[in-house]
Amino acid sequence: MALFSSQGTKRLDIPGQPGLWVEIRTALTVGMKQRTLSAAMTLRVSDAGDAQFDAFAYRQALLKEIIVSWADPTPVTAASIDGLDPDVAEWLLDQFDALAAPRTEEETAPLDASSSSGPEPPAPDIQAADSLTNSLTSQKFNGSRTEASSLI
Repeated sequence: MALFSSQGTKRLDIPGQPGLWVEIRTALTVGMKQRTLSAAMTLRVSDAGDAQFDAFAYRQALLKEIIVSWADPTPVTAASIDGLDPDVAEWLLDQFDALAAPRTEEETAPLDASSSSGPEPPAPDIQAADSLTNSLTSQKFNGSRTEASSLI
């Protein structure tokens, strides 16, 4: 397992659109994941302590994190990403899901135990987090908000 997330990218030709391409990241850093999830979560103060997850906000935030460049002369900005064709946006998210597939056992193995700073903390469940992220981006939602507890 590497200490830092690989920041590879891949240029994807848009199907049926000769000459048009979009370059996307193939993985997210922890900061990118946190920003994406934060954009979609809302907490309401109530007796039940409800948390809501806005799947559409999540997907839009994810697009803003993964798109690096494109063939169009329009600069890649949050506003221009908001203007993407919905079918292209859906296709890009599907492509990212395929590229950011779960890690191998070797990639998720704990770092070498050579540290002498005390006992090792338990390894984070990276595969579960990646699985949740991937399942959230690939689900189709009927409404704009879904209860977070139903997604976990």
